[in-house]
Amino acid sequence: MRKMLGIALIILLGLSELALGQTAKDAFKSLKKVEAMVETGVSYQDYPQVLANVGKEVNIFLESNEANKNPQVAKVIKTAMDYYMTAKEVWDIKFNCNDDIVLEIIVINNKCGKAIKRSYPNSKAEQLPGKLGPVYVVSNVLRNIFNDASKELKKASEILKSE
Repeated sequence: MRKMLGIALIILLGLSELALGQTAKDAFKSLKKVEAMVETGVSYQDYPQVLANVGKEVNIFLESNEANKNPQVAKVIKTAMDYYMTAKEVWDIKFNCNDDIVLEIIVINNKCGKAIKRSYPNSKAEQLPGKLGPVYVVSNVLRNIFNDASKELKKASEILKSE
């Protein structure tokens, strides 16, 4: 009886691992859905929930044996997810930072501008007409972040196709 109980427990644990296991392709598909939502237009209000759902799936994959066996694909999937998380941070700065009157244009040397630079070091400042000095145009910063995420997904696609 004990032996059968032990075998049943092992089988159940194995099945739950299979049920919970997330493959690289599943994580990749989840991130591609985020990419599609960004391309078609996702709202600031909906974006955190989208990330939360995808983040769970990506984390399950990143903690799996498959990720350990294929660190190259795990790295690009993690990097793509990190870019999407960075976009959320920049969006949060845009809507929650009160240093600027216009939410879309953030002066690089104020608190909000410095926060954007910390979140996304590749942020490129722009010079607009007038005396504002260098600024971040948030929609352009977000576009660059989303483009970086797409580049990582392209790398992941190439790796997954070669397997």
